[in-house]
Amino acid sequence: MVQDALHKMLILEKSQVTLYSSLAAKAPNEELVHGLQRLAKIENDHVLAIEQKLLEYFPHQNGTLRQVKDSVAGLGLKGFSTLINTAGGLAGLGILMKAAAAAEERAMADYRKAIAHLQDQAIIDIFWEHLIDEELHYLWLKEKAAQLMN
Repeated sequence: MVQDALHKMLILEKSQVTLYSSLAAKAPNEELVHGLQRLAKIENDHVLAIEQKLLEYFPHQNGTLRQVKDSVAGLGLKGFSTLINTAGGLAGLGILMKAAAAAEERAMADYRKAIAHLQDQAIIDIFWEHLIDEELHYLWLKEKAAQLMN
């Protein structure tokens, strides 16, 4: 159960790093560039924390971890880049940021579900920290999306 939860959240977090990095590259102003880069950094910190726990708890699966990480990064970057390139103008970016906020809602739900089912306090503590970050990301994205779409 712990390993499954860690893998699931690793994939989620890695895709968010890719998404926010891609959005930052297309952002039309300095505030959005810095904000999206900050979100990517925080999500990458989540990736590193989860990877550390996976390596600590399951050291024999280092090769599997690398494969998961590489495949998610490759697939995510291609998919997000295509999506972002097709979105036109500020309204298009606003729609993508609104979709990113919805993805954060899903992440929040996934973290809550994992927390409710796990017994490992160290993982629960990490997941609470990540959940709170996701809530803050959701609020920021929702606000910036609304500003772009007005």
